[in-house]
Amino acid sequence: MQIIPDITALYQFGIFILAFILMNVLIFRPIMRILARRQELTEEAREASQALQGQTEEMIQKYSLKIQEARGEGQGIKENIKKEGEAQAKQVLEQTRSELEQSAESARQEIAQEASSASQQLQSQAQQLSAEMAEKLLGRKVAS
Repeated sequence: MQIIPDITALYQFGIFILAFILMNVLIFRPIMRILARRQELTEEAREASQALQGQTEEMIQKYSLKIQEARGEGQGIKENIKKEGEAQAKQVLEQTRSELEQSAESARQEIAQEASSASQQLQSQAQQLSAEMAEKLLGRKVAS
């Protein structure tokens, strides 16, 4: 048996070409357009995602920098407050020391005055007592 191509082979070939053209126009090209559009949208989304990621990293860096600056400022303020507190404590200490020295000096002067007064009283009492003793010993009045 020999297979000889006849006219039906041409019909089949024609139907195949017509089906191929119809499928190309109605199915393959629309699917290829959809796939191409999907690829474009995916690329756009990827680019947008990368841009957002870059912005996020930039914002994180700025935030970290601001936090570091704020910490530095906080440390500076803390140091200033500490220095001011130490200065005030030193001032209060000096003032208290000065007041104590003044109190001690006034107490010394008061004690010196009282000692001087007591010494004068004792001298006058000693003279009076010595005069009385002399009078008693001699039995007569002694002129001072």
